[in-house]
Amino acid sequence: MNQQLYQIDLLLQINDIRQQIAQVQSEIQLTQRRKAGTQEINQKLRSRWNAQEDQLLVSKVKLFGIHNYQEIAQNIPNKTASQVYFRLRYLKSIFQQDKEVYQNKTDLQWLGEISVNNNK
Repeated sequence: MNQQLYQIDLLLQINDIRQQIAQVQSEIQLTQRRKAGTQEINQKLRSRWNAQEDQLLVSKVKLFGIHNYQEIAQNIPNKTASQVYFRLRYLKSIFQQDKEVYQNKTDLQWLGEISVNNNK
């Protein structure tokens, strides 16, 4: 009887240990996924806009619309939705310096002209 209780106690302890191991493994996997995501985001955050990306931005704005930043960013390598938003805002602010021209153009027209001429 004592031996059976001892075996049951050991089995319960083994099950507890297995659960703890599974929990630790799950936490490790989660941490690894977070690190991988952070590295990817850091790489995106450190990249500057170039002429090819500006041209790609223009084509994706034509395809997805000017306010669909997330969709556009998913189709431009190494750019986040936030970067797309601020790039469009930056380009628009440059173009608005010439109010007369801007009033006669659509958003896509000014975007195409600015991205070709200005790469900041």
